[in-house]
Amino acid sequence: MSTPVRSTRADVSPIPDSPGTWRHPRLNEITRRRNATTFSEKNVRRIAYNVIALLIMWSFQLLARLKVDPQTFSSTFRYYLGWTWFALQLLPFIQIGLACLPLVRAQDDLSDIPLTATQRKLLGLAPSSAPPTPEARFSTPPRYSRTPSIAGSIVFRIVESLWRELVCQLVLRNWLAEPVDREADKRGAE
Repeated sequence: MSTPVRSTRADVSPIPDSPGTWRHPRLNEITRRRNATTFSEKNVRRIAYNVIALLIMWSFQLLARLKVDPQTFSSTFRYYLGWTWFALQLLPFIQIGLACLPLVRAQDDLSDIPLTATQRKLLGLAPSSAPPTPEARFSTPPRYSRTPSIAGSIVFRIVESLWRELVCQLVLRNWLAEPVDREADKRGAE
């Protein structure tokens, strides 16, 4: 019977060679404006939830009409209840209308936000047809100079030489501390 082998994690991603993360200063605005003109699964889900809310409300109204006699309430209460019920039913219709707005809005090309050609490509935008204005200031990540590796530093060389010296001393000390049986060495050589 063999011992089970422990599996190693294969999904560990390598550490990127990056000095950090950078976000475009207007990325939140860009995302908001793109979402305003994109009809997505989020919009479909929002419409479905509001249709379900309307069906539940109408079911509740039908049950109330079957079980409750309207004459048990005063006419002013029924009047205000009717308008309150209308307002409550209006909310899902407004939500459905807002969810359908991306279908009728024109696509925003974000040409008023200064983006480099690479940034536009990364965001999935079409290349800008208008040339950049002279006063346009592109926001780009800061440039970092490459730092030399630690292996080339003076401190690393000093630590490495001290480490080698320490290891040599320990090996020499262990070798000298061992009892040497010269006769056994000679017999083993024969």
